[in-house]
Amino acid sequence: MIRLESSRREGDTVRMLLVNLTGERLENVRVLVTESFRWADEQHPGPDDPSRASVVTLPGRIAPRAMFDATVPLAPSPARGDGRFVLRATVVGLDAYPAR
Repeated sequence: MIRLESSRREGDTVRMLLVNLTGERLENVRVLVTESFRWADEQHPGPDDPSRASVVTLPGRIAPRAMFDATVPLAPSPARGDGRFVLRATVVGLDAYPAR
């Protein structure tokens, strides 16, 4: 029903480009945003894992067969020198309505 074309972190936001593949209007699109921490030394990870996840509901409606550019706030990642964060976004829910 929907394809997430891209997602990337831009400062304290996540920018996503989605495509409605249906002839229906989509609303209340819910996206799981995860930031997985990848240790620099995976063989000897540290004691605290700063990975995190949250579900966000995108504002607005996505018209039938339309592209939708969404930006949602994201808390700053903690400064770490022992690894890096990897961002991933996945659509986990939506409401579909017949086009008017």
